Amino acid sequence: MKPIDWSASVNAGTTSVINNAKNSLYSPFAYSVGVNASLSIYGFNLPFSFTYRDRQASYGASFSRFSLTPTYKWAKLYIGHSQVEYNRYLLSGIQIFGLGVDLNPGLFRLAVITGKVYNPKVVFDSLTYHSGVLNPYNRKVTAVKIGIGKNRNYFDISLLVGNDSGNPTIESDSTFFPLHSNTCLGMSSSVDLIGKTLNLSINTAASAYTHNINSAELEEGDLSQNGLLSSVNKLIDPNKSTSLSFAGDAVLGYSYRNFSLKARYQRIDPFYKSFGVNFLRGDRENISLQSSISLFNGILAISGSYGIDRNNLVKLRTSTVKQKIYDVNVQITPIHWFGVEAQISNYNFDQQPSFQNVMDTIRFIQVNSTNSISPYLRFYNKLWQHSLNLNVTKQSLNDLTANDFAMLNSSNVSYSVGYQIRNKPNKWNAGINVFRFEYKTEIFGNSRSGITLNLAKTFMKDKLNIRIRSSISNNWQNKKNAGLQLNIGPTITIKLGKGTLMLQHNYISRQTVDLSTQFNESRFYTNYSMPIK
Repeated sequence: MKPIDWSASVNAGTTSVINNAKNSLYSPFAYSVGVNASLSIYGFNLPFSFTYRDRQASYGASFSRFSLTPTYKWAKLYIGHSQVEYNRYLLSGIQIFGLGVDLNPGLFRLAVITGKVYNPKVVFDSLTYHSGVLNPYNRKVTAVKIGIGKNRNYFDISLLVGNDSGNPTIESDSTFFPLHSNTCLGMSSSVDLIGKTLNLSINTAASAYTHNINSAELEEGDLSQNGLLSSVNKLIDPNKSTSLSFAGDAVLGYSYRNFSLKARYQRIDPFYKSFGVNFLRGDRENISLQSSISLFNGILAISGSYGIDRNNLVKLRTSTVKQKIYDVNVQITPIHWFGVEAQISNYNFDQQPSFQNVMDTIRFIQVNSTNSISPYLRFYNKLWQHSLNLNVTKQSLNDLTANDFAMLNSSNVSYSVGYQIRNKPNKWNAGINVFRFEYKTEIFGNSRSGITLNLAKTFMKDKLNIRIRSSISNNWQNKKNAGLQLNIGPTITIKLGKGTLMLQHNYISRQTVDLSTQFNESRFYTNYSMPIK
């Protein structure tokens, strides 16, 4: 190991958009630059990344992001944009812009982070074409984790405190947005009971969430009627908009070679929220068994969960729904040229939302249920490789993009049949894919059917690669024909010295819903990346 070592890479790119829309969501030109570097000095590691995007190719604010994470033995420092997890119900999946430290000397564990939290929906607003209210909060949080242990055997206590600041009124439409505050206390633990074959883990948190910091103060009568708020009155200064809720889970797991079995209990109170978590589906209590096994030298792999779930935990609903919940994944590969992957699920045990591209729109989605099957055939020899893939997927979704107070129940159905051919000696491949997508919510429904073609060829001893992808489809909106849509996109990748230059053009042409006008748009992308060392 060298006493001093370093590595770095740089990248730069441009985006140009030309269309015939009267009110375009995108600026005609934008650029981005980025640096990734790492410095090591006698075991002290200093990774660094920086990205700047001018207006994100839209008429919004400029975008910059950097992160610096120096480490030395058992100490790590977070500077800039960082994402850490202290407790899945307290701080998990949220990016914080600020400062943090993580210390693990021996059995002692201490972590602190403080900074700003950005609403991910605001960042993606220009991509969603959504006109609903988005929370413009200026939110700051401070979180602390202290504990003992390491890896699979530990006990941690976590605390998060956060407040909103700024003007609670959006001047453009005078929409009132109250400022929130949150104090959350959590506990996480894990212990191996019999070697590493049996493990018990527990995660739990209590969240005091104030929905309007300017709400009226609690009176003595309010405190006497709510014993829980009364017990924490001196710690969090609650008011009439404050709610106290709990969330947690416990997992007892056994694993041996290619087999695992876990028993899991989870409870999330209604309206549970934490500043450190994007979204949790509240008012749920479930108990489940989770297992996975690989058989016959990997020919058959099965993983799944099965349990009982109920809502109406605090009797706010007029009725209680109890249901059997399951999530089963099967992968079968009986011979090298044939296989099937399938999933059947009516519950998302992960609970984590994500961004998905739904019909050309970026949506903030939580998947509730999935039914899918994907058989495939693959034949190959020294010269040729052929593959045939089929897929049918149906999902039930919660669309969280709308705003912070409502979500749309929606469904997404996709069908596709694809064929790919590849010639190894001449280094070219081509493919065709026939597809249909259907996306429906409580208030609208869109669908698209079409065909996609792609062709790629490599030249000059792999220094030049040319790819062309095109598609033609027919769109429907609310059972009304929205006309044809044409997409074509050539991409050229060239190796220049140590770096790589990418040139890309995407052209789209589609009719409006009333078929009266034609929308045309061209997007040009360039990007150059190069390792310095």
